Amino acid sequence: PRPRKPTRIPRGINERRLREKKQRSETKRGRGGQNWS
Repeated sequence: PRPRKPTRIPRGINERRLREKKQRSETKRGRGGQNWS
């Protein structure tokens, strides 16, 4: 079979994913460690 050519991800989709990822990292960072500041 011929090798599969990767398709371009639309920039809007990519931006959205990055934003969600950032949110998630913030959420995770906020978890735990209440008093280590």
